[in-house]
Amino acid sequence: MGILESLMAFPYQVWFILGNEFCERFSFYGMRSLLYIYFKREHGMPSHISRAIQHAFNGVAYLTPLLGAVMADSCFGKYYVILVGSIFYVLGHVSLSAGALPFFGLVVRQVFDYVGLLTIAVSTGGIKPCVAAFGADQIPPEKAEARSAFFSYFYMAINAGSVLSMFLTPQLRDISCAGSTTCYPLAFGVPGILMLVALILFVCGTCWYVRKPPARENLAFTIIGCITLGLSRKICGKKPLVLEEDDDPDEALRVSSTSSYSDREIGPRMMVGAGPKAKLESKTKSNLQSLADPRRFSGKAERAESAQRSIGITGNNDEPKKTDKKRMEQTKEVLRKRCQWLDGAAPNYSEMQIWGVKCLLSILWVIWPLCFFWFLYDQQSTTWVDQATHMNGKIGHFYVNPETMQMFNAVFIIIYVPVCKYFVYPLCEKVIRLTFLRKLGIGLVMAAFGFFISGYLQLAIDYNATIRPDDGHVFVQRIGSGPNLTLYNYKNTTEEVFITKRRRQTLPGRYVLDPDAQNSTIELALERDEPKTLQAYVFALEAGRLNSLQYNFAQTQELHETRVILFPSFDIAASNWTYYVKGHLLKGTIKNGTIIDLKHTFWDTLEYTIIMGPNCTEGFKCKYRATVENLAGPVHVLYVEKSGVEIVQVMAPFALHVMWQLPQILTITFGEVWLSVTGLEFVYDQSPPFMKSMMQAIWTLTISIGNILEVIWSMINPLAGKAAIEAFVYGGIIIVVTGIYVVLACRYQYIEGFPTVEVAEEEDEAIGGDESSKTEEAKKLLGPKGKKANKPETSQESTIVEEKKTKKKSQ
Repeated sequence: MGILESLMAFPYQVWFILGNEFCERFSFYGMRSLLYIYFKREHGMPSHISRAIQHAFNGVAYLTPLLGAVMADSCFGKYYVILVGSIFYVLGHVSLSAGALPFFGLVVRQVFDYVGLLTIAVSTGGIKPCVAAFGADQIPPEKAEARSAFFSYFYMAINAGSVLSMFLTPQLRDISCAGSTTCYPLAFGVPGILMLVALILFVCGTCWYVRKPPARENLAFTIIGCITLGLSRKICGKKPLVLEEDDDPDEALRVSSTSSYSDREIGPRMMVGAGPKAKLESKTKSNLQSLADPRRFSGKAERAESAQRSIGITGNNDEPKKTDKKRMEQTKEVLRKRCQWLDGAAPNYSEMQIWGVKCLLSILWVIWPLCFFWFLYDQQSTTWVDQATHMNGKIGHFYVNPETMQMFNAVFIIIYVPVCKYFVYPLCEKVIRLTFLRKLGIGLVMAAFGFFISGYLQLAIDYNATIRPDDGHVFVQRIGSGPNLTLYNYKNTTEEVFITKRRRQTLPGRYVLDPDAQNSTIELALERDEPKTLQAYVFALEAGRLNSLQYNFAQTQELHETRVILFPSFDIAASNWTYYVKGHLLKGTIKNGTIIDLKHTFWDTLEYTIIMGPNCTEGFKCKYRATVENLAGPVHVLYVEKSGVEIVQVMAPFALHVMWQLPQILTITFGEVWLSVTGLEFVYDQSPPFMKSMMQAIWTLTISIGNILEVIWSMINPLAGKAAIEAFVYGGIIIVVTGIYVVLACRYQYIEGFPTVEVAEEEDEAIGGDESSKTEEAKKLLGPKGKKANKPETSQESTIVEEKKTKKKSQ
């Protein structure tokens, strides 16, 4: 099918859903890309607190998809979950934008911010598992190619929205507004407007949407009930109930039931014996067939498979296959050996359900180490952004913001997926068989290499950075046209320190200009063993009077723009001298310590000119001017006296270019393709048909747990301030986790197909009737090749009984 034909094959309402997804992803990624820097600079929070907030938001956002899937499948349906979730999504953006307004107090702003972030996290997680499935519902099943094309365009909408937003929102942030050099209200407001557009687009298609009713059966409660019952009976030492042919199932259930587990607590009783001679008859028409049949979740399962196929995944078990008897017996043998304590949940839960829960627990046991991959991966939006703030983003007139580097991850994913499918995987298959678990292991190793590269890069950044003074020390530097300055140690007057022009020195303790003049004492720092905020001093000697400028060295290290600190002489400071930056909105009165931050823009100027003079305004000729090269990270002190101006660089610009981050981003993105895409395929392939949808949602729990681990680490981090060592430790952790994962993976036994079809045929024989009637009934239930067939209109729902065949033909 050509591109034009595939577009024409879509129903009208599909375009509303594609537009909705593009706007929603723009909204989410655009807002999220700014959070770390926003809390660090606007709220003045330490780096570890900003990291914790960012990862806590990610953790909630990836925890709630499970809740959204349950609500959509069991209660309200996908349409209403998307609608209500989108409304709260918009309200969350409104709250976050309000928190960015500088007119409110700090406490009020933080309340708005936290409420907005929590609302957005819950809303985006709630609608995440529903939108793609709802879009596929709009395309008739007979249009298989159109449905496959839909997922391709859906995937493109996600990546287009994320790439565009991570490029655009940092540029919006750098616009000056509301009396500030930044404009976070605009940067958060535009994603909020896009989310409002997403809501409007979704509502516009209401009249045409195909809305399938929810199943009204909560699979999550069934799983929890089965695990709880099996575990409790294991602890109590009870064995699985085995019934003989002539046993009364009602009496057996009455005896096996306890007051602790009523029907309502453990869910509907699916009357299927667990023993080899079991024969039970359902007490109610509780629809085991619909629960065990792949059609129970066939809509989502097929949509997930189509989505995976659109990005290069082909599952090994897209529909239940009627395997040969030997293979089926091997599969059943594997399932029986897994988590045998779960067999105690019979007969309250069917053998099919117990097997499904066994598959779920086995998958969870082997994928839990993958949480540590996401523990590292999502630090791209925090730790690596912080690293980028200490690098040079200038490319000629263009400037690359630190947050913009996150965009390359999405770009590389778009490139990597087809490259891996058509080139990398086939080449690797010639050397070694690439199983699911081997691919996942490679993804873990790639994450470790990504952080090793990050650690080496951080070492290079630290090597080229301005040296920080030790605790109890300060930087001292002289400026101006006066004579050199001599300082004497206050405690030991025989020690002299000569402060010469333009030479920066590191000094501890207290010093005086003259050992006999105690009133001229200058306290440069506290005692050496008492850590304090890092300080730096610049001195000028004017006609025997000492003029000094003090600035916070720690704050200047966090800059990625050019900073100029004004240092006027005594007579200039006493007069009404003003300044303005040519071609810029910055202007003001010259005072000691006045800071001019020259922000970068997407199309950047190569240098700035600062013009000064008495009552100097733009349009008038002013006598004094200084030109500053527009680089990333330098700090200049501009000394202004009537004889002229002098500019001295007290901190060097960042030496390494931000594009040196590309190797580590390439590496971890490569690992993401191997791990994330394969992980979705693995849980889909190895889960039973009626749990495929649930397992796709459970997969996101690994992402959530990884971010929660990062929150905990941020609060107790013993390596704070040692970014290079921290990166190597992260890589080492992943190597250790990979070793654990390999042990678990080696013990995992794959299953090839799930015994759904065979069970359905056995159930059909249990219903009774001659061979022809059984064949007809099976066709009605399963349709050709196990696909969903139309439900008979003239008959009520069949009573379902599952049993192990023990009668011989002679009987």
